[in-house]
Amino acid sequence: MSSSAPAQNVRYHAMDALRAVAMALGVVLHAAVSYMVMPMPGLLWPTDPSPAMTWGWFFDGVFWYLHGFRIPLFFLIAGFFAVMLLESRGPGAFLMHRLKRIGVPLLGSIVVILPLTYLSWGFGLMHSERFDVSWRQVRKLTFRDEQVSSQVFGLAHLWFLEYLLVICIGLYALWRIRPMRIEGPDRWTDRLWLAWWKPLPLAGVTGVILYARPDLFTHFENKWVPDAAGLLYYTVFFVAGMWLYRLRGKLLEATRGTWVYLGLSMVAFAGVAWVMRHYFVVDSPSPALRLALAGSVALFAWLSVLGWMGMFLRVFDRHRPVVRYCSDAAYWVYLAHLPMVVLLQIGLVAAQREWGVRLHPAGQFAIVLGGALAGTMLTYHTLVRYTVIGAWLTGSLA
Repeated sequence: MSSSAPAQNVRYHAMDALRAVAMALGVVLHAAVSYMVMPMPGLLWPTDPSPAMTWGWFFDGVFWYLHGFRIPLFFLIAGFFAVMLLESRGPGAFLMHRLKRIGVPLLGSIVVILPLTYLSWGFGLMHSERFDVSWRQVRKLTFRDEQVSSQVFGLAHLWFLEYLLVICIGLYALWRIRPMRIEGPDRWTDRLWLAWWKPLPLAGVTGVILYARPDLFTHFENKWVPDAAGLLYYTVFFVAGMWLYRLRGKLLEATRGTWVYLGLSMVAFAGVAWVMRHYFVVDSPSPALRLALAGSVALFAWLSVLGWMGMFLRVFDRHRPVVRYCSDAAYWVYLAHLPMVVLLQIGLVAAQREWGVRLHPAGQFAIVLGGALAGTMLTYHTLVRYTVIGAWLTGSLA
């Protein structure tokens, strides 16, 4: 394997931009929830659904498409940068960097963002026709509705930061016991990454996990404690990103076939959609149906991850001030967006009920998405970017 420049002297602009896009797409995903025909089981949403049947399946497609690969992509990129940090700073500094860059924003968001999210949820549930929720219940944190009480308390959209922090602490512990050889002779795993057929064995690994626990894809649980199977699933992508770092000098070669991967990912996603239409209408899915779901989801995830990564390496692999600014803002955008999304959706529902303002779901979606992105970018530029919070989020204090 060819040697590369020292990690501390290299900035991977494409990977930075892709990580930012993976976060920003979370806003798109959440903005689509209220307009879905087939919402995710277990995902408690505070606004009553308002799908238009001619457009509802479009929002289902947006949600499930992004849900299938966005977080796996994020963990793969996180693994890539984790090894870069370990190589350039050492394990002790790596751990402190991760605690500052992930742990501190997570703790701060639990203290500030999560209560705002809870209040927006409570406000929406109070005005929902599906649940019997009062301000007294919201204030006392007790709910008569079992579905609400079982799903309203947890990390909400912050869960992936907890998972990432746990994985990084585990990596630190393992590195202390037995450091990984970053450089060295080519290995069969290096040759696997350079092979065009690599999505197949990679999907085989994650497909086994999904077959055992299909709910990792099909359901959402709002919890405080990480799920062991979920940790294992995302660790596979994290480790794949770690190994990809060995080939950092051959990233374009490792992602050749980008456009083929993206095209095949859409074929695989069509398979996911077909399987899900059968999976959700039976009480106890057969082993064959579970296998079809696990295989199609796993293959779709890897094809999409590799396709998106290759696309960004070819399009965004140089410094662009606007892209860099958006990359810096993306962390804040994701942390702060959920209360804005929910309040905008509540406002649109109220406008329809109180004043008869009827907008097509596509128009509502555009308002929610645009409003949330504008609001978070505005607050980032005016309240966050030039403060200690912005420094924590961009890593300049880490």
